[in-house]
Amino acid sequence: MIKSFPPVILGSSPFTNSPQLKKDYTCFENNPDAIYQVLVMAVRCGCVGFHCFPDVVVVDVFKKLKLDYPHIVIIGTIGFGGKLMEQVENLSILQVDGIMLHSSIVDVAPTKYLAAIYNLLNDRNISLGFSTNNILQSRILFDYGFSFAMTPINMMGYHMEPSREEVLDLLPHIKETIIGMQVIASGRLDWKTAILWASRHVRHMVLGIGNPDNVNKSISYAMACLKD
Repeated sequence: MIKSFPPVILGSSPFTNSPQLKKDYTCFENNPDAIYQVLVMAVRCGCVGFHCFPDVVVVDVFKKLKLDYPHIVIIGTIGFGGKLMEQVENLSILQVDGIMLHSSIVDVAPTKYLAAIYNLLNDRNISLGFSTNNILQSRILFDYGFSFAMTPINMMGYHMEPSREEVLDLLPHIKETIIGMQVIASGRLDWKTAILWASRHVRHMVLGIGNPDNVNKSISYAMACLKD
């Protein structure tokens, strides 16, 4: 269970076997040591939050990281391909602090189905949340017990549905934890400008950093912005 969400969470998308990302992050393919190097650099920068997909290689690396740094907080995602409960069990090996439903099911599945998944996982003593590209549509899930959500927050409105203005108007009225994602709009925005802008609207954000050269400066800058 997550009592206090970290301000900065390192995303694991660059480390997965996703076909969309493989071509951009070939240095991590079948290279757990390279993944671990980036994670350790993040910890040494003061990052304690990590987002983990139930990819077998990624889970094994995070298992080692958790042993070496037991204070870290890990949020796992389920529902992005594969069998749901098999993904849950993969993440359970890590003793994750939170589990989040992926937007690929949250944004299309009936609310009753998502509520049933919540009830199925609610006895595991972990925080349960969801990711969504449409927080206006999905916020009803908070009424079923979900305690946090990850949603796009960026200055160009990239993947912010139905519109950037409507999302920003809604944020002050949500009492649950909101974690901004797609902050840099998949590399379309200057990272410094984008992080500073997003920090004015959310107190937590996930950053997917695949280049070790960018870890220190990006995480340190984001943490400084979120302290203000």
